Amino acid sequence: MVVNVKPASQLAKPEIAEALAWPAKLIEEHGWDHEIWSGEDPVYLANLRFLACQRRDGYVAETLLKEVLAGAGGGATIGGLLVRMILFQPRCEARPLW
Repeated sequence: MVVNVKPASQLAKPEIAEALAWPAKLIEEHGWDHEIWSGEDPVYLANLRFLACQRRDGYVAETLLKEVLAGAGGGATIGGLLVRMILFQPRCEARPLW
């Protein structure tokens, strides 16, 4: 899969369409799949960036994880848990995903 990236605001321009057409033809001639990616919802991307950094050991604060697990029981709401974590933890460790 080959992905060509171009902002959505640029796609309607003839020179951009031409610049995207020739690589698409070349890619297809090689039998590869391709797509043009023009962006995503900013909230989705912010969530993705946040979650991506959590996949490596050392990026999740163990103390915060223990507090989240301790506060998540007993009918706690997600909103209430977020408020609690944001009030008592540094912003880089506890932040909403939106």
